[in-house]
Amino acid sequence: MSNLKAQKNFLVLCELIDRYIEEGDYCELYICWTGAEEEERNIELDQTIILNNFDINDIQLYEKTLLKIKK
Repeated sequence: MSNLKAQKNFLVLCELIDRYIEEGDYCELYICWTGAEEEERNIELDQTIILNNFDINDIQLYEKTLLKIKK
């Protein structure tokens, strides 16, 4: 998948999350391959983004990390 398509898909996901969570709430996504859920997390690569206030070009998703999406 191209980076442009991945960015577009991520923006669609953020729009969906934005519809379901209220101001002050957040959603957490754990990013890993199927079967790797129990492996140690790369805590230093965890990220938090604020819906409606981030630059898609600054988002890098890493394996075995937690992404917190806040509204």
